[in-house]
Amino acid sequence: MSRSGMGISRQHEVAMTYQVVCSPRRTTVSLQVSREGVTVRCPTGIPLAKVEALVFEHRDWIRRKQAELAERPLPLPRTFADGEMFLYLGDPLQLQRDPAGAAIRREAGILLVPNGEAHVVKALISEWYVAQAQVVIPQRVEHYRHQLGVGMPPVLIRNPRKRWGSCNTKGELRFNWRIMMAPLQVLDYVVVHELCHLRHLNHSRQFWACVGSLLPDYQDRKHLLKQISHRLDL
Repeated sequence: MSRSGMGISRQHEVAMTYQVVCSPRRTTVSLQVSREGVTVRCPTGIPLAKVEALVFEHRDWIRRKQAELAERPLPLPRTFADGEMFLYLGDPLQLQRDPAGAAIRREAGILLVPNGEAHVVKALISEWYVAQAQVVIPQRVEHYRHQLGVGMPPVLIRNPRKRWGSCNTKGELRFNWRIMMAPLQVLDYVVVHELCHLRHLNHSRQFWACVGSLLPDYQDRKHLLKQISHRLDL
């Protein structure tokens, strides 16, 4: 069971607010910087003084990341009008209303949707991505689980806001449908990441070695996901 809380690093009169999320599954400490703030993910039982020291040690890196986020423009609000662009496995799709259409469909770089109010079109597109994910993601899991030598796990498509994928103690793999907007190489990284949790339910060296054995360039894929994650949404 994980626990979370807030902290403030005040070493040498430098104040920095951050959130601490502890989990018994973790074996390492990581820092994450987003528009919502700074998050420290760590193993359960780690002294909070050690967490504070880590935040202070990386204060310059944290500030650089915060500055980069501040300079990055926020995505423009969707209008779901004709001509708006969406991503499917990294490829652009242009939205086009189809007055005679009864269902959403993809044809040669065009995403054809029935006429409707913006919120209706948004719901239709979301459902379409979910339907695609329910077909494509199990296929990618099937492909890589053979290489890993594990059985086919249950694959569930969900709607989390802050995770691309997860693996629980029951061996169920859960994926965010929005990952269908990312290039296939990024989708495969998320798939392999979760599959390796079937062997190592943590982020130990053995876990990352597992990921690397299937995807030697996983660090490049992981970095690309971080770079484009702000674009993978409706």
